[in-house]
Amino acid sequence: MPYVNVAALHLEDDHDTAVETDWTIARYEKLVSLLEMIARQLRLSPVAEGIPVEDDLPPRRFFEDYFANRPVILRGLTTRWPARTKWTLEYFAERFGDELVEVTVDRDSDLHYEDRFMFHPQLSRSVLAPRL
Repeated sequence: MPYVNVAALHLEDDHDTAVETDWTIARYEKLVSLLEMIARQLRLSPVAEGIPVEDDLPPRRFFEDYFANRPVILRGLTTRWPARTKWTLEYFAERFGDELVEVTVDRDSDLHYEDRFMFHPQLSRSVLAPRL
């Protein structure tokens, strides 16, 4: 049987383990450094504060600043729309009360929502009855 230096094998194993440990530590430090750099960049970014909120944003500025796929919350766009005051349940009942319109109620929570619907006149009466 050939002679095997067991002590040398252990040293070799220790060396491999040490190299792996050094590599793992270096990799970890590199990842931590990368994450710190990304965090610094994010803090400097205008998006870091969250999604910007704009009131009455002019169309030109919207296209210059946001149109290229940058998120923004737009406020005040519908403030002067007549529909905000005109479109009430009473308005629709008076104007379209005789029209047949299918209305689905609790669609997400009812497995049989296709079978359980009311038509617009029924819904209008059930919703408006307490108010009239």
